[in-house]
Amino acid sequence: MDDLLSGSLARLDGVARHGELVRAGVGRRELSAAWQEGEILRVRHGVYAVPGLPAGVERAVRVGGVLAGPSACGLLGLWEPPGPALHVSVEQHARALRDPDHANRPLDPAREDVVVLYDREAGWGAGGALSRRPRRHVGLRACLRQTIARSEPRAGLAVLDSAVRGHGLTPADLLSLRAELPARCHRVLDRADPSAESGSESIMRWGLVEAGLSFEAQKWVGDGIRVDFLVAGRVVVECVSHEFHAGRREYERDRARIAAVARTGHTVLEFTHHQVLDEWPMVIGTILAAVVRG
Repeated sequence: MDDLLSGSLARLDGVARHGELVRAGVGRRELSAAWQEGEILRVRHGVYAVPGLPAGVERAVRVGGVLAGPSACGLLGLWEPPGPALHVSVEQHARALRDPDHANRPLDPAREDVVVLYDREAGWGAGGALSRRPRRHVGLRACLRQTIARSEPRAGLAVLDSAVRGHGLTPADLLSLRAELPARCHRVLDRADPSAESGSESIMRWGLVEAGLSFEAQKWVGDGIRVDFLVAGRVVVECVSHEFHAGRREYERDRARIAAVARTGHTVLEFTHHQVLDEWPMVIGTILAAVVRG
């Protein structure tokens, strides 16, 4: 690939309009040759990108915007809410939106798996300001605002907790977000807690609060033993993940840990990530039954 073209794409985060590259000094012949050789992609008419973009980014750019909301969480190091929809942030008056998988087809407005958010703060435009903006996906602040506003509260909390934990959001940051979100979202912000170590823990905490149960999170119940939740002072609730218990050694160590917790006299319940997210009535019913039995 031509050095000037390669450097220009690198400065533009791997995604650029034809006019931007021409203004950077890239010749039309060099641009055409790089495309013909497969060294760059023509994502949609007049928009080029380096090969190997994350699939969601390429599809969002093809639509005519950038990856947004729940779809951008993973790329920002946040917990990823489940769901197949592609969220794309475009300019308020965006036109000529295309199918995410076929650049020659208009976007079908009836598609339920593509969510278009007309809230991108600025357009492509000309000049240097654009280059300093995220070009593949929205920034952290916009992603949180979009995700919390459009997700069920427990999922919004899981994303927010991961941002507080991983990005160091401060109380001032949360107040600022509060001013940008509708009142119905404020209870999510009020429950932010960086002590949650996984999305399932955040969702479990949300459910316990909604059920009116008293509990302590990240509670020490024995000598060197910390549990995810101690409910009603006597029921230990653990959120387990196959990711952290896949090997035999890890599995054996965790079983020994649970046995040690049981020896303290507590009832111990374990629930998987899938159960917490998708089988909540069973989960909360089991916890309530254990609390009642004492």
